[in-house]
Amino acid sequence: MKKNICFVSCLVPQGMQNELARDSFVVPLPPDPLLDAPVASHPDMIMSVVGEGIILPRSYYEANLNLFDGVTASGYQIILSDAPRCNAYPSDVGLNVAVGKNFVICKQESTAPEVINVAEADRLRIIPVKQGYAGCSCIVTDKAVLTSDIGIHRAVISRGIDSAYVEKDGISLPGYDVGFIGGCGGFYDDTLYLFGSLDSVKCGEDVRKFADTYGYRIRELSETKLTDYGGMKIL
Repeated sequence: MKKNICFVSCLVPQGMQNELARDSFVVPLPPDPLLDAPVASHPDMIMSVVGEGIILPRSYYEANLNLFDGVTASGYQIILSDAPRCNAYPSDVGLNVAVGKNFVICKQESTAPEVINVAEADRLRIIPVKQGYAGCSCIVTDKAVLTSDIGIHRAVISRGIDSAYVEKDGISLPGYDVGFIGGCGGFYDDTLYLFGSLDSVKCGEDVRKFADTYGYRIRELSETKLTDYGGMKIL
């Protein structure tokens, strides 16, 4: 059976990559030299997956062509972004969006035009929020949003979308004080994948309740501290 493609940061420990490789073909992303070093290889900083389009910075794509060889074979189209990009906010968040079946959560004025264009072409609803790191802040499933940002939680609830808010205290993000729940994993095929153990954070029980509510499985990829590695993009 053909495996899915799963893009993760090259910083994800090999043991966790091996766990993911049981279900997917794992592609570790190298750093983008234009971004701050601690997050330079994070998928939620490097790429957006909107509908069947994968939006990438042109410079990053051209420097790493071999990483994306299997994308078009999976039915996705690569779209290159020429939006201004550097390590200073908000020029680092152009691709950091959270995407659902029929919506995109983003700080619209800071989002790369290519993302907005694809979303509008696919008739996806834009949900504007103040949080520039929307992708970092959410795990979006087929039924609801799990977020550590109260503004995003309120915005999606007000639009009739189920959402659960969880505290981010205790989430590790090396180089920063704290991480975001969206960077701690991802969702695919009724499964929440997590970079670490829910027992290591205050919000662990709330995440388990979220999974129970919607009938999802949880795959904790290690017994170590729950860590923000920029999430994962599973095709």
